[in-house]
Amino acid sequence: MPPRTQRAAQYNPVSKKVEVNEIPVPSIKDDELLIRTVAASLCHSDIMLVEGQIPAVSDEPVTIGHEATGQVVSVGSAVQGFKKGDFVGFINAYHACFKCRGCANHYIYCTSGSMVMQGFSCDGYFQEYCAIDAGTAVVLPPTMDASVSSPIFCAGITAYHAVLKAGLSEGDTLAVIGCGGLGQLAIKYAKAKRLKVVAVDVDDNTLATATASGADHAFNSRKQKDYIDQIHHITAGGCDGAPATLRVGGHLVVVGIPKDDIQVSAFDLSMCKYHISAANNAANPRQLADCADFTAAHKISSPSKFYKLEQINDMIGVMQRQEMAGTRMVVKFEESAASSRL
Repeated sequence: MPPRTQRAAQYNPVSKKVEVNEIPVPSIKDDELLIRTVAASLCHSDIMLVEGQIPAVSDEPVTIGHEATGQVVSVGSAVQGFKKGDFVGFINAYHACFKCRGCANHYIYCTSGSMVMQGFSCDGYFQEYCAIDAGTAVVLPPTMDASVSSPIFCAGITAYHAVLKAGLSEGDTLAVIGCGGLGQLAIKYAKAKRLKVVAVDVDDNTLATATASGADHAFNSRKQKDYIDQIHHITAGGCDGAPATLRVGGHLVVVGIPKDDIQVSAFDLSMCKYHISAANNAANPRQLADCADFTAAHKISSPSKFYKLEQINDMIGVMQRQEMAGTRMVVKFEESAASSRL
């Protein structure tokens, strides 16, 4: 039996600060799972909430975090395919229908009227226990360690989809522009697909992590002013990635969410000089399982640093100062700490 209360890292819209609070452990509906959180990792969009780029929906504190793994504590009466003790990964599409045209693009456009974004509009995953929609979860493959796999369930899904969207064949070259936590996973998925990878970033430490992740070439675009020429030289005419590095007929996959919009040439698009698509963290249950299975089969994991829940503001500060060096920041929850409030 879970405890009555738990610790949670919550964004307070009034004070505009993240606080570690004591809150009730949630109850679950018939189609939900109660999860003991094993690990939760910080994502850039969490910072967007904290910094006001994503508006808070009320003045009430909300638990941040939407990238996590956990262990099933109890199973709703209408749920099939899960049992107590299962280790699971899940996304924050709380009660998305996964049937409408909106969900076919991203669950934020769900037309059912029941979808709520955990970590933004309702409590997310930087807390010891979570109530999740069973339709957003997948049992982890036996070889996937829940304590280190939380980044797969946002950054990983996004990176996996980005590599698929590029539509490349074995031996083709993919440029990963920006090698933060998501970019590092894109490198690993690309290498698992037997692609060549060019990593581009403005931080040498991040590029060192990219090289360790398998990148064949690494360029600091701030220091190496001729990096575009060098990329065109080593790829014999360009690759798939960003407009400046693209080969003729190449594919640009938009993944990140910068503060400023990107600009493209309508002429270049109309002349099919390159093509544009996008990738994100949306995944129906089948896609979620595909990503988890591929990740486990290729032993892919995110470069990560681990913290305690009380260090959440330290983690936020590191991300705001862009000092991650290509690693994901993960809170590991101790089972003994969660159960001590029984």
